[in-house]
Amino acid sequence: MKISKNTVIIGLIVLNIGVVTFFLLIGPRPPQDEPKKQIIKKLDLNKDQILKFEELVKSHKKEAKSIHNEIRKTKKMAYRNILEEENQDSILNVLGNKLVEVDRHNIQHLLKVKKMLNDDQIPAFEELLKHIDRVFHPGPPRPHKPIKK
Repeated sequence: MKISKNTVIIGLIVLNIGVVTFFLLIGPRPPQDEPKKQIIKKLDLNKDQILKFEELVKSHKKEAKSIHNEIRKTKKMAYRNILEEENQDSILNVLGNKLVEVDRHNIQHLLKVKKMLNDDQIPAFEELLKHIDRVFHPGPPRPHKPIKK
């Protein structure tokens, strides 16, 4: 079966229209506020709380940066000494401890945020915790899965 030049051209035009239509329909995702703004909005912080929260965030970022720098140094050491097998376990243990330290630091930060809230804001905080990963790592919207008890 021989396909004519016109058939190929019409097929390509239809394909292009389909692709353009697809991208026009899905459109760009609306930009999300940075996590700090989202949290302020979701917790309905007052002016004093916002000031305290911003100070907490500033100190949290400073400490987190320090921990991440230590992780980078440890990873460099692990890769530079990759041929020395006897050191690998100890270096990987140090790295694992640093990664746990990051999560511990994040949890402590969230607990400090909770302490500055009033009783009316605690339910919003608890709701925020259920989806905290979406605040800091937004991706395509996903349907909420019911929590199994």
